Amino acid sequence: MFTLPYICSADNEPNNTCSTAEELILDYSGSGQLRRNGSDEFDFFYFTVPLDGTVTIIKSGNRISATLYNSNCSSVLATGDSITSPVVSGITYKIRLQATSNGNRSYTLTVSYIPIAPIAEYRFDECQYTGSGFEAQDETGVYNAQAENGVNSEIPGVVNRFADMQTNTHSFRPTTTIPLTSSWSISVWFKMPFVSSQRYHVLGAMAGGNDLLYVDRNSNYRWGVYTATPSSQLRNGTFRFGTLANGWHHLVLVGNTGTTSLYINGIFQDNVTLQSNGQFDYIGTSFDGYGTTGAQGFGLPLDEFIIYNQTISPSLINLIYNNQLIGNNWDGTSRTSSNCSAIDHYEIHHDGSALTCAPESVTIKACANADCSLLYTTSTDVTLSPAGWIGGDNKTFTGSADFELRHTIAEPVTFGISSPSPPAPVTRFQKGISGDFTPTFYESGLLFTIPVPTNCLTSRPLTLSAAP
Repeated sequence: MFTLPYICSADNEPNNTCSTAEELILDYSGSGQLRRNGSDEFDFFYFTVPLDGTVTIIKSGNRISATLYNSNCSSVLATGDSITSPVVSGITYKIRLQATSNGNRSYTLTVSYIPIAPIAEYRFDECQYTGSGFEAQDETGVYNAQAENGVNSEIPGVVNRFADMQTNTHSFRPTTTIPLTSSWSISVWFKMPFVSSQRYHVLGAMAGGNDLLYVDRNSNYRWGVYTATPSSQLRNGTFRFGTLANGWHHLVLVGNTGTTSLYINGIFQDNVTLQSNGQFDYIGTSFDGYGTTGAQGFGLPLDEFIIYNQTISPSLINLIYNNQLIGNNWDGTSRTSSNCSAIDHYEIHHDGSALTCAPESVTIKACANADCSLLYTTSTDVTLSPAGWIGGDNKTFTGSADFELRHTIAEPVTFGISSPSPPAPVTRFQKGISGDFTPTFYESGLLFTIPVPTNCLTSRPLTLSAAP
């Protein structure tokens, strides 16, 4: 419940607020009294809201009027004993209670606030996508989506994990279509640059057509909107995605009264006088070419795909951007990291040369993402082949480790991993190049022994020996 700092009284209309506005989070209920004796007396209630939403104001008490204003009284939003009004974050609102006749007038006032909520929210924090079942979870529990054509789950995203959708055929399909028949807003993060080579890259589309946003590769990735129904129309904007630096960027689309507005990284960029409406059915691709090699997928990694079935304010767009930029949810609440037991893959690294008379060093890595820029941070168990590893063939390590193989037969050898825990594919590298290499162990060769460098010494002896 709120306390008196939310209410202030005056004998006439003040030019400025007479108390600091407080953030409306819980419902307020209170009572007061107004006295009029020839001159007006007012009570004022100033508030802000943390997110866009709706307030309901209920006033009881005879001969007292209630009016909702923006804070400087330049605009009356609503008047009456029962008021329901949309409100947006970043604005101060004022409720004015005014006695309409002489005498002591008592009242009660209740103010309720309901924050905005997405109709669908895809965080893409799942550990993997196999394409079987509806694996991308909608946080509302209504519109879970199925990964199409080999979408991978990777880290790090903007918040936890992300969906790696870098080819034109990658996409998601919700269990059932999502109604976006009037005003709507879409918030999502994408990671530049574009790598797939098709001309049009489409962020999402309605069943049967109508693209929310496309970018045209032939025009430095200029954005636009396309509608197939009721008639085929296309509107090009002026903003070009090709001007963006590589890395993650935040995108918001707001569709309202036939216009689509584009925000990048919390800032308004452009709008076009065309809006796609319908039953939303394609995430990260278009209806046109879907399921074919000519698909018009967006072709970029995506994270935090959130759908609202109403417009969101510029202040909330900026708030979402800043909240997610520091790893929180869109509304500022914290996110628990996914605990994924599976890793992306293992790597075996070798320099390509080996001798039968000396132990050969091999590096094993457990990789947490596709390019192995992140290592898996939990211990892993592997069995190395061929037999003969110093300390045993069964190894336990975390992230990366060097192991030595003593192999006394002159022959080609394939390094391998069997029974890995957790399981994951294995990739072999020789001199930094991946492939199915089989380095040869030789009976004779030259060994170079290089000492560890020491400060203040201009040179150290290098030992060269012949083996055997």
